[in-house]
Amino acid sequence: RRDVWHGGDMSGGGAARSEWNQALLEKVVSPSYVALLLAIKAKVDSGETPLRAYYALFPSGDHAVTKPWDCVVRETCLSLSHEAVLHTNAGGGGWIAPRDATFPDHEVERDETLRDALIEEGVPIPDAPTGVLSRLEEHVETPLRASPNGARRILKRAFLTAKHTNGSSPTRPRSRVLTLLRYCLSDIADDDAASASALADVPLVPLMDGTCGAFELAKENEGEKGKKHARVYYVPTAEEASFLFRGARDVCVDAFVADQIDPLASRSSRLDPELTRRFEALADARFLNLRRVDDAATLASLMPRVLPAIWKCSDADVRAGVVAVAPPVPWRPRGPDPEPDDGDGFRGGSHDEGHPSVETLAFLWRKLRETCADAADLDAFRGWPLIPVIDAAADEGKKTGAGTRRLAPLGAAVVAAAEGAASLSRRTVA
Repeated sequence: RRDVWHGGDMSGGGAARSEWNQALLEKVVSPSYVALLLAIKAKVDSGETPLRAYYALFPSGDHAVTKPWDCVVRETCLSLSHEAVLHTNAGGGGWIAPRDATFPDHEVERDETLRDALIEEGVPIPDAPTGVLSRLEEHVETPLRASPNGARRILKRAFLTAKHTNGSSPTRPRSRVLTLLRYCLSDIADDDAASASALADVPLVPLMDGTCGAFELAKENEGEKGKKHARVYYVPTAEEASFLFRGARDVCVDAFVADQIDPLASRSSRLDPELTRRFEALADARFLNLRRVDDAATLASLMPRVLPAIWKCSDADVRAGVVAVAPPVPWRPRGPDPEPDDGDGFRGGSHDEGHPSVETLAFLWRKLRETCADAADLDAFRGWPLIPVIDAAADEGKKTGAGTRRLAPLGAAVVAAAEGAASLSRRTVA
């Protein structure tokens, strides 16, 4: 037939024929259409029909539907919303009903890498064409759409479940972490506390040791008993990444910084410049457990990672004033920083015993000058061996080629040695 008799402005026999045709379309044609699609789906499962050919039979939002055929599309889509007719690769692959599917938003539609990353996280995004999905979505009662908030919710649930089950977070390829991170940050206002709080428990903080940490809300009263401290992650500058975080890669954000050996080289696993700026802004806002090394207290908290922890005078000795006569520690500085990567991603290897290089010590003194406004700020560093010295025994040893550099603790009574002062001044400490 060229057309179907239809219309609501008829009377008599014309109206009866119109109503009859409407009933045929809704009660016969539409169920037959659904049955056809289910039969073709069985052929897809058996390998007789390609998935693309199967989806080509669906109503599509790419084409306008005129009366009276719109009722066929409506009734067909309503019936299909309860049938497992959409394929997804999530969870190892399978069929889902449109009412159980997550429909892609604009960002997911245009970014195949993001779509794949969400599917790897178990988000049931169908692999049907956009036109088919848009038409089906119109007839799902409460469709679920992909969104940054939804992605954060799924990541939080997986993180908290794993944490309570085995105490560790799921591991993910760094490329997927960065893809998900961009999406989860896309609707966050860095300088708004309520907005930033949506990132809490999202395990997408990429760290220099290859692992990922979780965003946490900053604790206002971390000193109170019974309060669990949020683990702090630091957003470094290029120099800080080279000199301060060599032994603290598990708390250092793997930010975009120039490579000291090849300034044009950067690892694909690092944050790109835009993501680095976002982390810097979040750290500056201080709503989350991200910090910059821009105050004396923060720098002091890192000292056990920069210098061997056993070097520090005990707090009791510092309070008792014993630090004034504390002996210097032997200092065997490693070669200039940064050293070539030895293959395991750790610059310098383990042969240096954790002793800081001359460059690291010089950088520490520059940071002290930047972060310590007065002598009171330096109290946090009292007892740490930061002053290069050569004592009489070392001077005697140097005559036979056996001299050893030493570091005296801050607060100790020392006499400046020309070699130690010159060593640091050459590296612009003053």
